[in-house]
Formats: sequence, structure tokens, C-alpha cells
Amino acid sequence: MTAAVVDHVLENEHMVIGALLQAAPGLQLAALDELTNEDFTDLRCRFALTTARRMLAENVPVDQVTLHAFVVRHALLSDGRLRGSLALWLADRTSAVPVVSHLPWYVLGVTEQSSRRAIAEAAERVREVAVLGAVADVSTVIGVEMTAIAAALGRLRGVSAHA
Repeated sequence: MTAAVVDHVLENEHMVIGALLQAAPGLQLAALDELTNEDFTDLRCRFALTTARRMLAENVPVDQVTLHAFVVRHALLSDGRLRGSLALWLADRTSAVPVVSHLPWYVLGVTEQSSRRAIAEAAERVREVAVLGAVADVSTVIGVEMTAIAAALGRLRGVSAHA
């Protein structure tokens, strides 16, 4: 990916987390139903998503303050510097969101990027085995990766239907 593409992907991922931390619980739950950790390239977003999911499962309200407090209370980050930088990172995410109610739109952007990434990665694995793999492995890998591509295409079509 080029630097511009990486920046765009991260911006979309950050918008999802920022809006998620400010949205009403119903909107949060709907977003979490659509998202997986694998949708995010930024590990901090994955951590925030996982923590928010756990908080909602435990009936704890999710926002930038409660998420940080939850992380501290449950010792999810042992390094104090990481906890401090998490607080700043969460504040940056929430302050950058122009319209919280657009969370579903931001989620669509992230799931589209994730689906496209999954298709490209599966195609690359097929290319690698076709060029470098044993002949016996080619058909197995193609079958597995075609299933992955079909799943990603199905998800991508769902995103296109909502856009």
C-alpha cells in the first residue's frame, strides 16, 4: 500500500473508534455487530474495539473516559506510559470526529477497505503458490482462497448495497 492509501485507511479506522466512543449504546452495538478485529490494521483500534465489546458485554458504558478507566481497573495495559498514551490517543480520536451519527457510514468505509484487503491478500497467496508451490498444493490453496475471496466479495457487496 502506498503512504496515501495507508493514511486513508488509518483515518477511516480512527473515525470509527472516535465515533464509537461518542455514540449512543444502540449505535455502538450495531457497529460492533458489523466489525471484527481483522477489519483494522491499527492495533490500537483493535484494542479499543475489543475493550469496548467487553465493556458493553459487562453493561459498562463506553466512552473515552470509561474505556480508559476500564483498561486501568482491569490492568489491560501494564505499562503506565502506554496507559497515558492511550488516554491521549482516545482523546485525539474523539476530537477528530465531525459527526458522531455518521458512525454507520464510517463502519462501511472500514469494512469495505477490509474486504478489499482480504481479496488482495487471498489473490497474493494464490499467486505465490502458483509460482513457488508444489503442484499438489495449488488446487488446495486455490480452493481455500476462493472461499475467502467469495466471503470477502459477499461482504463487499453488502457494503455497496448500503452505500
